[in-house]
Amino acid sequence: LLMAGVACLTAITGTGLAYFITFFRFPGRRYLAWLVVLPLALPPYIAAYGFVEFTDYSGPLQRGLRWVLAHTSLSDLDRRILSRDYWFPDATSLGGAIFMLSAILYPYVYLTVRSAFAMQGAHVAEVARTLGAGAWTVAIRIVLPLSSPAILLGVILCLMETLNDIGAVTYLGVFTLTHQIENVWINRGSLGGAAAIALLLFAVVLALIVLEQMARRGSAFFERRTGRGQISLYPIPIHGIGGWTVAALCFIPPLIGLGAPLYIHVRAALNRLSFFVNPDLWASVGTSLTFAAWATALTLTFALILVYAMRLNPKAGLRHFLKAASVGYAIPGTMIGIGLLILVLRLDNFIDARTEAWFGYNWGLFLRDSGFALVIGYAVRFMALAQGGIESALTRVSPNLDDASRTLGRGSLRTLLTVILPVIWPALLMAGLLVFIDSIKELSATMMLQPVGFETLSMRIFNHAETGNVERTGPGSLVMITLALIPTFIVAWQLERRISNQGLQGH
Repeated sequence: LLMAGVACLTAITGTGLAYFITFFRFPGRRYLAWLVVLPLALPPYIAAYGFVEFTDYSGPLQRGLRWVLAHTSLSDLDRRILSRDYWFPDATSLGGAIFMLSAILYPYVYLTVRSAFAMQGAHVAEVARTLGAGAWTVAIRIVLPLSSPAILLGVILCLMETLNDIGAVTYLGVFTLTHQIENVWINRGSLGGAAAIALLLFAVVLALIVLEQMARRGSAFFERRTGRGQISLYPIPIHGIGGWTVAALCFIPPLIGLGAPLYIHVRAALNRLSFFVNPDLWASVGTSLTFAAWATALTLTFALILVYAMRLNPKAGLRHFLKAASVGYAIPGTMIGIGLLILVLRLDNFIDARTEAWFGYNWGLFLRDSGFALVIGYAVRFMALAQGGIESALTRVSPNLDDASRTLGRGSLRTLLTVILPVIWPALLMAGLLVFIDSIKELSATMMLQPVGFETLSMRIFNHAETGNVERTGPGSLVMITLALIPTFIVAWQLERRISNQGLQGH
């Protein structure tokens, strides 16, 4: 039910925003084009804490509602009744979880559909308009069918993030498979039972992957181009009250997804400025930065080796191995955590038995308690981000550079270090930034693999919320949001710059 609700809401919101921003010109359109992407920066658990506080009885939304009702022409008796007993949707429910997750995940659909709209050009739409089709007819009968694979891809990305979430659904009281994995392992002490539920969760993920592959294989749309290039689509201007209405409608999703939680966390942080000098807070930030840095270095190194090896020897077997290495992004962090936990504990026990028998040395749970397992978990989870960025950059580098380097006597390693890396370093930096920030935000895998004696920023925020001290999450959440907004803004800016270069931004 949670997945079905998120799929419907994100598809409608993301596609609608992409359609209006691409095909129409109205006040504030240029700024809304990147503003609507920013809710993606909020980790679901941080958004959930802010969302509940914002919609609570004592929160800003209901207080504003009661203030409006008290200043209407109602009688005194009606005012007292309305201020004490009225119905308002409960955020800590299945409906609240659907609404909250959709409010921060819809940018996945927006980004994929916006890119698809940009690739369509103006040929089909302009021909339809010359035949008398209006804007809505073009949208329903031409634009949306052509963009259906992109819509499905964006929705599946949202569903994978929904399956991965554990902090938000736990706080909102919605018991999902992901929550049950953590519950069975921690509360019942059954690692095998948690692994069994993880296999069931993996079946759901596998079904989503197969569905996405089938949609791509069965739907291929081509556009015949003539002349020098693609004809750009000139947005239809909307003047007057209509333009401002569209602008207001496009502003509502980022206001809900980013504005409301951000307001709560900023207010909480300002009310507790002394928490910013709390050494425990910055110790958790340092722990997160350290583990994320190690994970980023490991992920980029292995991704670069795999992608460059495929470039040197593009065999089908290696490509399949590369795809298998990147599937971790589709697997929920709880499942990766359980799998690695079982493996690392058995490896620790094996090494401990051998070192004790041979050298009299107690190895203990070194791999588990040193953070090694957590770093590996981050690398497995986010390998796809590094691989995708590096592979995309390498495809734009001519093989002639490799050939020229080898004719001058350089081997493959020297060619990679002295020729390829100086060319692709911006993409490598961007991929590393995405892995780094996502590692800091990750909660599901961290909950399973966090070493004893360490506390990451994500776990510190989650632990405060679990004990009912949501107001204490403000400073840490604000630090997390600030870090996460950086790569999100870069992604939005790059997309709009690319579309603008194609001539689709309008004049």
